Amino acid sequence: CVLAGRLSENPQVSVCLLEAGGAGEGWKVEVPCAAVISIPTKINNWAFETVPQKGLNGRKGYQPRGKCLGGSSAINAMVYIRGHRQDYDDWAALGNTVIDLRSDNPLQQKYIAAAKEQGYRILDDFNGEEQEGLGVYQVTHINGERCSSARAYLFPHRDRKNLTVETHAQTQRILIENGVAVGVEYKQGGQLKQIFARREVLLSAGAMQSPQILMLSGVGDQQELAQHGIEVKQHLPGVVKFKAPLAYLFQVQLIYLNKLGVIVKNAVV
Repeated sequence: CVLAGRLSENPQVSVCLLEAGGAGEGWKVEVPCAAVISIPTKINNWAFETVPQKGLNGRKGYQPRGKCLGGSSAINAMVYIRGHRQDYDDWAALGNTVIDLRSDNPLQQKYIAAAKEQGYRILDDFNGEEQEGLGVYQVTHINGERCSSARAYLFPHRDRKNLTVETHAQTQRILIENGVAVGVEYKQGGQLKQIFARREVLLSAGAMQSPQILMLSGVGDQQELAQHGIEVKQHLPGVVKFKAPLAYLFQVQLIYLNKLGVIVKNAVV
């Protein structure tokens, strides 16, 4: 969404955005607390599961991923926070070039006052120099509603004549000729379609589906591609060879009786 919004600022450039999910609008996206509906279900959510994990006694890990314009920013917890400065310092040490949203209400102020009374460090800015302490998160809201990347960068520009947005259009593979990406094959409305680029093809499908699409397109480890009958376009062993830990979300069975006698089950933690 960010790329489509920025690239289409140039009227000489024609941009087509393909989205496998829906439009990313409506109360299920815009109402912040509606995240509890989307995160544990398949509403605007790919709802991925891992294979059984040895470290989890054979259980599967669950990984929600946004499936609509705005991606995971349309279903996540909306916390706006940057990485710790030490992470950026480490990246810089490796030779890389490293280059406020606020809310306020009485309940937050009481929380801050109570934390301060107990001697906890209070932070005014979780994106500041120090990140260890208690305070109020900055969030991706606008006028009390969720502000996804689509709402921030794409929706304001949908009337641009050089911008086309296709939803429910799931990419099948990138079309590669002589080592150059020339277009995209996608499925929409039960039909297989192709679109060709005059300049370039940009792949932005997230940490899980970007490498998946690359492999479906013939870019990856040639032995793995051959096992699935995929024609090799570029032998690139590094595709999907990452071992970074995933942020799993687990659903647990809870029964809690509060003072009003309300029972809450299947809480998401």
